[in-house]
Amino acid sequence: MERDSAAALESRWKARLSRDSADRWAAFGLATLARLRYDYPTAEQLYTRVLKGDSVARDPLGAYALLGLAQGLDAQGLSAKATAALERARAAAHRVKDPAAEAEALLVVSLQRAFGEGIEAGLATLDT
Repeated sequence: MERDSAAALESRWKARLSRDSADRWAAFGLATLARLRYDYPTAEQLYTRVLKGDSVARDPLGAYALLGLAQGLDAQGLSAKATAALERARAAAHRVKDPAAEAEALLVVSLQRAFGEGIEAGLATLDT
């Protein structure tokens, strides 16, 4: 985003998606670019496309799509929806055995709890 490589990536991913509308990786890339540009409606639509209507995600890409969705919701101040997406991302990451995605979701949930309920609640979440 900061060094103007986003336009080149966007062009490549759009081309891939135009050749194959089921290219989940291209949709994920475009969703992430949209989120980083604060275009949350587009990001949400593309992350949902990556999930193919599966709200629990069956593979690592789905878990990361849920993480991206949660980040966008959180940035918009939609904390309850973000927390729900993070919990789904964490469960999906655990199910597909992706500890990095699971840790990322757990870290954000623990921060939310620390800010909302106190540091003890955040630390208790991390302790899981």
